[in-house]
Amino acid sequence: MRVQSLAFFILLIFSSTAYAIDVIPFVSPYNSYPAVYDFLTAAHNNVTIAVYTFTSYDIASMLVDLEKRRIDVRIMVEGGPVGGIEDLPLLCSLADADIDVRLYNGKLRFMHAKYAIADGILSLVSTENFGKSSFPPNKIGNKGYGIIIEDPELSRNLLEIFNDDMQTSKQPECEGVGKVILEKTPVPEYALKKIHAGSVEIVSSPLDNSEIDKISSLLASANNYLYIEQFYIDPWGAGKNPFLESAINAARNNAKVRILLDSTWYNVEDNDPKSNLVAADYANDIAKNESLDLEAKVYEGNLYEKIHSKVFFSDEISFISSINWNENSAKNNREIGLVVRGGDISNYYKPFFEADFEGRYPSRKPDEITGFISANSSIWIFVIVGVIALAVVILFLRNDKNGPRQS
Repeated sequence: MRVQSLAFFILLIFSSTAYAIDVIPFVSPYNSYPAVYDFLTAAHNNVTIAVYTFTSYDIASMLVDLEKRRIDVRIMVEGGPVGGIEDLPLLCSLADADIDVRLYNGKLRFMHAKYAIADGILSLVSTENFGKSSFPPNKIGNKGYGIIIEDPELSRNLLEIFNDDMQTSKQPECEGVGKVILEKTPVPEYALKKIHAGSVEIVSSPLDNSEIDKISSLLASANNYLYIEQFYIDPWGAGKNPFLESAINAARNNAKVRILLDSTWYNVEDNDPKSNLVAADYANDIAKNESLDLEAKVYEGNLYEKIHSKVFFSDEISFISSINWNENSAKNNREIGLVVRGGDISNYYKPFFEADFEGRYPSRKPDEITGFISANSSIWIFVIVGVIALAVVILFLRNDKNGPRQS
């Protein structure tokens, strides 16, 4: 009864922005490039983009092609990102191609959202900026998540947020800035699938306390499992992180909780109280002391440039957003996220998380949907690799005998 009441409460607090809809989920770097390619090339009239940073020459080439087809393109990026604007020549080249490029210059700490709208109907929301490592044609880059939704009302709500932020934006200073050459974009391999979602709900920061409580309630309400994948988890002020505490509460309520964090050097520095190692140790110590089914770790593989995700998944909920788990991101930035309900969506994302958390490798010929082989099949791959390695050693011996953070 308690679980049913909590689920009903959560349904009520989000009901004003819920849409039952078919969606297309994707995961970077595996099929993010086909997703953005399909999204942009499907546009007929206009494309609107808001991202923290824009460094992808491939996506830039797509946008120039759209403009040549007389499709209006607007882009807004953060005007003062950490470390400065990384690729001003690229932005100026887009402006030179008659694309409306703006730098956010408003009162919010950062315009850190990552979303796009096509024709006022189709929306793309991601954990990833439009960067070289986020939507790579060669499938080498960051680990991140995204989703495409076809719904006019959801797109209208995103456009309202965009237009409000555009009022405090400015054009880039491009005088004297060199231009770049944009070559034709590669045509992607396809691995996309449309899946039915029970509902899709927009979350837009800055968040007030009640909205933070809503996200915390979603975390704590997980019944069977809760998977969390984050770029970093910081303490808030002098206190605890409310999202991490809610995840721990889910474990106290008998959910299986797994937390995967980025291991880039600046997120795991020694003696840094904000290190991901500190966050993982904190969660693991509680799990040990209270005998909880909870485990946190930093990513130990080498498949990605970094874990750039800001997501969590449970039995019936997928939360895809640009919100890093620090206080500034939640309370002072412009961030966009989606709460997607439906077990089929969670089941799509699960294998990508589990493979990285468990240290399994992607198949050379990945499954069309998950991109991964099963755990049983992976054992055979290790056996085969081991046999080949042993043969190489034997042959060798025989021959030798004979002769910055915000992103």
